[in-house]
This record gives sequence, structure tokens and C-alpha cells, in this order.
Amino acid sequence: MKEMSSTDAKTRFGALIDMAQREPVTIHKKGRAVAVMLSMQDFAEHEAMKLTLLQQAIDAGIASGVSDRAFEDIIAEAEVDTIREDDPAGHA
Repeated sequence: MKEMSSTDAKTRFGALIDMAQREPVTIHKKGRAVAVMLSMQDFAEHEAMKLTLLQQAIDAGIASGVSDRAFEDIIAEAEVDTIREDDPAGHA
């Protein structure tokens, strides 16, 4: 993933958009990651993945009956599992 300072992102916005079409770009402000710019295609894929995770969590909850686990915990666990599947080396 490419990286860019917030100052560079502001002054080179056109270049940032071009970079984001190829891969997500992390924007840093004062040395801390504060945002990610990504293409519409990547964003749509991300949203589709979230929807799939939500459906899986709902299906798991229905299959298991009433659960004492909070819905947010189930979603967070599914997201972590997906990150691990996408990056087995653990570079989240």
C-alpha cells in the first residue's frame, strides 16, 4: 500500500487520485495514519465483503439459536478472520 502525507495529498490531489486507482493509499498526518483513499471498485468490493460478513454473522446467529455474544463482537471476529485470510503474514 502506498503512503502519502496529508500535505502532499492536498498539494498533489490529482496524483493521489491516480495512485488510488491502482492501489489504496494511506494518508498520514503528523506521522499517524488518518485516512485511506481507494478506488470506487475497491470501495464497492469492501462494501460487498462487509455485507457478506453481516449475512454470515446473521446466519451463524440463527443457526446457533439465541446467543449471549454481542452482535458487534461477532462482526469484529469475522472481520479479523477475513484480514487473516487476506494477509496470512499478519500485516494488517
